[in-house]
Amino acid sequence: MIGKNLNSSKQVTVAAAKEILKARSKDGDLLYEQAGSLSYCEKFAKIPEKDAQKIVDELVGMGIGEESAIKVADIIPKYKSQLAAILSRESPEVPQDKQDKIFDMLAPYQERAQEHSKKMAELKQQEEAAKAQAEAAAKEAEEKAANAAEEEEKAKEEEKAEPAAKPKKEKKAKKEKA
Repeated sequence: MIGKNLNSSKQVTVAAAKEILKARSKDGDLLYEQAGSLSYCEKFAKIPEKDAQKIVDELVGMGIGEESAIKVADIIPKYKSQLAAILSRESPEVPQDKQDKIFDMLAPYQERAQEHSKKMAELKQQEEAAKAQAEAAAKEAEEKAANAAEEEEKAKEEEKAEPAAKPKKEKKAKKEKA
């Protein structure tokens, strides 16, 4: 980021950030921070950008601040208490009946968010299993290498011991012949 100026800033949902970063990745390689951000967004963007923007627009239309609306769209709370915690930052407190309407509006998105969470949990489990398998394979290869080194060492010791034993055997054989 050296030498670059910030022209403007705008808060966006995680889903929108994911789409922005995907578009930039098509233009060329992402910087380290951008690649990390894209990975994060892919894990935590629970719904598509269009749906997230629809939620934000509806919430802003209901009088909720844009920042809180974006948080609601990013988190998709599955409990009313979570929604209340997000909306507690609003200057005039959001009445309970309005919170109930918002929670009901989020119901179709909650299913998708739960599916996404399950999918991410499965992927994490698969990654952990692959990592454990790779570690086991590396440990096995290390043990094989150690065993091979031990066998090689034993073979060298036997070769050193054999030449010394041959003259004694030859001397005994000569004595017996004589």
